[in-house]
Amino acid sequence: MKSIIEKIKNLIPYFILITIYFLFINLEASNNMKKNDSNKNDFGNKKGQTLPKTTTEYDNQRIEIPVIPFDK
Repeated sequence: MKSIIEKIKNLIPYFILITIYFLFINLEASNNMKKNDSNKNDFGNKKGQTLPKTTTEYDNQRIEIPVIPFDK
């Protein structure tokens, strides 16, 4: 029991760093969303593309992430 508590105490600084990192990522994402909402019309006019009409269309888009297989 004592060793588990000591391990957690040793990991607390890392947990704090991870929490701060995700806090800043969340703030940046929310700022980008606000900026995109204010520039909806500009985006469609400049590049000839339109944004998805509903939020469900936006949520259903997928991002492809390349996976490199591990060779032994």
